[in-house]
Amino acid sequence: MKNRFILSYFIKLRTIIVLMLLYSVTTISFAQINHTNYYQKFKKSPLSYIDWLRISDAVPIIIDELKNYGCHRAFIRIGAIVEPDDETKFITHVSYQHKDTTIAFIYLQGHSIQISKKHRERMLNQTELKNTLSVYNLSVSENYQKSENVPIIKTWPKNIIVLDENCYFFEEDGYDKKIKYSLSKEVITDILRHDIRHFLKELKFDKQLENNN
Repeated sequence: MKNRFILSYFIKLRTIIVLMLLYSVTTISFAQINHTNYYQKFKKSPLSYIDWLRISDAVPIIIDELKNYGCHRAFIRIGAIVEPDDETKFITHVSYQHKDTTIAFIYLQGHSIQISKKHRERMLNQTELKNTLSVYNLSVSENYQKSENVPIIKTWPKNIIVLDENCYFFEEDGYDKKIKYSLSKEVITDILRHDIRHFLKELKFDKQLENNN
């Protein structure tokens, strides 16, 4: 009984300390953090831990944004295999294909422990990012090992968008999920949504989708 009381007291005390630290370390409101500044304004709290949006988080968001963009749900697929040439085969995580319109997303899984803005800069330059990806990164086969000299993908089909898990990190409390930090999961989810809309807008398929559906 005494141990339970001590544990309860410790958790409450910790929550108070976390809230005080949040107030004193930063005065940034959630609304002020967005896709343009979240790297610069990120200041890790000593009592939080870092996590990333995983593929299970990203796929439903991509599907939702495709539907918002005008893609009919009947033509949205998960796990379509792409074979751009005889030597290359990989999977797209979410795709839309109907009539003359094809859009596909790949969410690069895994992340570096080091948080670096270079990851985002590379992702925003899709050509640069794709030029670094090998069959190992996207392969549907386990025949390749990291130690092998795996060929870089030379042929990329049009309208494939690659998102990088490295860019979608957030802070969370390990004890109390009610505690929200400036760069929360909700905030980084909004940033992911913004990025998806940004890349879709660049494809300029809006009018074509109206005719497709």
